[in-house]
Amino acid sequence: MLVTSDDVGNENNYREGSSTTSAPSTWWGPVPLRSPFRGEHRLGRIRRNAFELHVAVWESDMNEVEHLVIDEGVYVDSLNELGQTPLFVACYSGDYCLCKLLLRLGADPNAECLGGFTAVHGACFCGSEKILGRLLKRGGKLDVVDLEGRTPR
Repeated sequence: MLVTSDDVGNENNYREGSSTTSAPSTWWGPVPLRSPFRGEHRLGRIRRNAFELHVAVWESDMNEVEHLVIDEGVYVDSLNELGQTPLFVACYSGDYCLCKLLLRLGADPNAECLGGFTAVHGACFCGSEKILGRLLKRGGKLDVVDLEGRTPR
């Protein structure tokens, strides 16, 4: 059961002996979670300890990536458990076709991963000039720095 705003004043949601004017810390029950992103974004289901979009990227399954983003509405710039975007993972692995697809689906080449890395860093890590060129063409920034002050090289 999800608690609605109508339930907040309901005394059944308070611990025994507390009044309905108790501080919020005495309120119990399921708490509705808000998305950390602006607007409504769907992160997808967890599969093999990772979000399904990231699994599809790791497996280079372009049909599944397209299906998840277009048909299922999975957020294309979601972060996995390592704090990486799908585009970063595709760039880091050197999969040019998948990078091209993710960019076409709206992936942000400047979206930051945990540590401040972007897809441009991923392209530089794998050494692919072709991927780097595609990212720069789509607005990727070369002068971005990670949390340790390093630029892509």
